[in-house]
Amino acid sequence: MKLTISRVDLLAEDVRAFELRDPAGAALPAFDSGAHIELHLSAGLTRRYSLTSDPADLSHYAIAVLHHAGGRGSSLLHERFKAGDTIEAEAPRTEFALADARHGILIAGGIGVTPILSHARELARRGASFEVHYAAHSRERMAFRDAVEGYSGGRAFYYISSESGRMDVAAILKSSPTESHIYVCGPPGLVESVRETAAGLGLKPDQIHFESFGALWIATDESVHLELTHSGLTLDVPVGQTLLEAIEAAGVWVPYDCRRGECHMCLTQVVAGQPVHRDHCLSQAERETSMTPCVSWARGSLVLEL
Repeated sequence: MKLTISRVDLLAEDVRAFELRDPAGAALPAFDSGAHIELHLSAGLTRRYSLTSDPADLSHYAIAVLHHAGGRGSSLLHERFKAGDTIEAEAPRTEFALADARHGILIAGGIGVTPILSHARELARRGASFEVHYAAHSRERMAFRDAVEGYSGGRAFYYISSESGRMDVAAILKSSPTESHIYVCGPPGLVESVRETAAGLGLKPDQIHFESFGALWIATDESVHLELTHSGLTLDVPVGQTLLEAIEAAGVWVPYDCRRGECHMCLTQVVAGQPVHRDHCLSQAERETSMTPCVSWARGSLVLEL
């Protein structure tokens, strides 16, 4: 579907909010808290963003986008798209849904606050028991703090790593009711910390719900020289383009679903090279021989069985 960008606002340092509407003013497809939309930003480049708008108001969608260094999608949205532009989008999907639980623990890291905000709004509407733990590097990057505070009613806790250190995940989970359901969205390290700590405390897998950022790059990443054995292709993949995107652009089909390293579907055999695993789904044994090209990277050259 085509959407018009009706307004763009600066929410926090390097974070912009985009309001999207139907060009004819029609109501948009319904969605639930925790839903995301997929935007087509350029030829072959799509990115998913959590909806921060209220599901009760279908006059528009709202997303918030952090400008990641080296991020192709966020760079395009921040630098090229403006109010009045039209953008292609898929209908909302919910893969990070709320469960029926006695108590909810909502944990956000940085821009991972976007689906957490949506869940806090819905839980407040239900009159449910919940708490929010929100971590950011600095106060200037803490988007939606006032909204989180408003929905949480004194049940929100904030952690500024540049001032007081990191969130103590173990302390949070140990002090919570054992029947709690945990929802986390944020950087890979935070998501893994929550999952590992919860498992160590004996929480059941269905009590732990997470959504990651998808592909991210770090300052030391360099381009990857990629060889595909079955296809006989050699590709040079720059930082900012995922391995999966490069493979698809070369005309090679790889099954996928989430594009966030969560679903296991794009599992690919590694013939040679040193993968940098950034997924949330593979076991250690699987990582010895395979990788997820939707989010993982590599050091130098990589040979895949494709």
